[in-house]
Amino acid sequence: MNGVVSSLYDIDSIVVPEELLKADIDEQKVDAEVQALSKRYAREEQADEAAAGDRVDCQADSENYPDGRTILLYIGMKLPGAEKAEEAVIGKKAGDTVSTVLAEKHVTLKIQKIVRRTPVEVNDALIAGMGIENVKTIEDYKAYIRDKMAADQAMEHEKEVIRYVMDQMIANSTYIYDEKEMEAYIQKTSEQYRKECEAIGEPVEMEEMKQGIIEQCKQYWMAKAFCESKGIKVDLSSVEEETDKMIEMMQLMGEPVPDRAEMLEMAEQDAYLDGLFQYIDTMVEKN
Repeated sequence: MNGVVSSLYDIDSIVVPEELLKADIDEQKVDAEVQALSKRYAREEQADEAAAGDRVDCQADSENYPDGRTILLYIGMKLPGAEKAEEAVIGKKAGDTVSTVLAEKHVTLKIQKIVRRTPVEVNDALIAGMGIENVKTIEDYKAYIRDKMAADQAMEHEKEVIRYVMDQMIANSTYIYDEKEMEAYIQKTSEQYRKECEAIGEPVEMEEMKQGIIEQCKQYWMAKAFCESKGIKVDLSSVEEETDKMIEMMQLMGEPVPDRAEMLEMAEQDAYLDGLFQYIDTMVEKN
């Protein structure tokens, strides 16, 4: 689909919302991560009688489970399909046999052992024994968790910032294209998408799909115009070379190969978008 940008919105005038640029660390979650170590490194010992919180290892009857697998029941977790079996073993001892329902099957379980986990104290010694580089104390571990949370937030924020800037650029730029050509392109493309969605059982919202196709076109035209305005070079010969390599690989693997022109167009779009995304990254870094 052919089209051009007649007026490109100034990307440098976009003010990214402050909440997308700063990490917001929840100290309660940091503390919860520290306290979770108490159960993660809990001391295990065998118990005489099964109670809430215990793990019960069982041998199932050979008729239902001929492979002789060990069934693990976690009392109190109410895992789907295991609820009745968890209740049935409460108060039982190693060597006892119970008849119950497991995964909608009537089964007989013989208890092999009962494992009880006792939470441990979270202290500097426990932290040091975890083997995390430069993390020796509880405060070190809290700083480590904060850094991880900040990195995770930064990754999510980067996606949100890109989406925000893209939305602003697409909405505030103006475009020139042939309306009839666009209608024909939408008809052809939406029909192709509809068949793909139906093939995998996905619901089809035709109006939403049509709007998405228009936005995708505008996104490409805008990204191309942006790169040209900023002098960002896209090596189209490399794009073509990589596309041909991909086609060759698909042919060798016996996979269906899409039309080369369509693949080349998509690869070119991705190249221009990469140039735009890299510029947005620099915007984020400056802020």
